[in-house]
Amino acid sequence: MSQFARIPAVPRFEGRIFSSYEIGSWKPAPDLFLYAAKNMGVQPSFCTVVEDSVLGVRAGVAASMRVLGYTNQSEATLLESFGVTIFDSMCQLPCLVSYH
Repeated sequence: MSQFARIPAVPRFEGRIFSSYEIGSWKPAPDLFLYAAKNMGVQPSFCTVVEDSVLGVRAGVAASMRVLGYTNQSEATLLESFGVTIFDSMCQLPCLVSYH
């Protein structure tokens, strides 16, 4: 059972929460992102990943997904080095997601 099974999920996310524990693979391997896309019936190239860590960014890039790096200004350069779009406020996210 996933660790998230104990958390009351908002109905919109029910059946759409995936964990590395389910598949036995952790970032920076792209397996979790690819598993989620497959289970959602979506091609990886149509997916957007929002990540705040180097390992997560590397996993999203390796999965051939669009990656948005959520970080503060002091760490932006590190995530930018992977060629991802950087943002520092969740207020920016709706515009960034609609752009894809």
